[in-house]
Amino acid sequence: MDLDGPDAARREAELERGRCLSRRAVAQEQLAQIKEHKNQAYLAKLENKREGEQIQRLTQLYQLEIQRGKEKEQEEKVEWQRLHHEYVAEQKVIKAEEKQKEDKDDDWIKAYIKGKEMMADLAREKDAETNRLMQKHRDKAFEKLSAQMNKAFKIQDDCLVRGAAEVEAEYQMKN
Repeated sequence: MDLDGPDAARREAELERGRCLSRRAVAQEQLAQIKEHKNQAYLAKLENKREGEQIQRLTQLYQLEIQRGKEKEQEEKVEWQRLHHEYVAEQKVIKAEEKQKEDKDDDWIKAYIKGKEMMADLAREKDAETNRLMQKHRDKAFEKLSAQMNKAFKIQDDCLVRGAAEVEAEYQMKN
């Protein structure tokens, strides 16, 4: 075989063309991987944003519930003050009446106050349950967001490790 003949030049050109096509295919594959990773990162970012907005809405709802609870407590306080003033006024009238009437009115007032206390207890229990549920929803949202962020970081780390390995392999092949 003649290494300097036209066949040798043609074979060398074909080999060079094959290497060129191979490098081009590797480069295109790497570009496709980069685009895919960018797309995955973008989708993860969108999901994180959506979940962040959801958490913000839940937080606003929670704050609204707290505000409503405070307003309700203030209304109850005003009502208690009103009831107290009413009670004092009634006591002045009751003192003027006979003893039997006074005893009946006292029993009625005690039952009324006890009912109001029971209503206040029920309202406090309801507020506590609402706060617990809101905390539970927030905890779930935070856990989900954290898991997705960890997954995105792992995907990104894997991509970087693969990229570094490919660059190292290419470097080793060159050397």
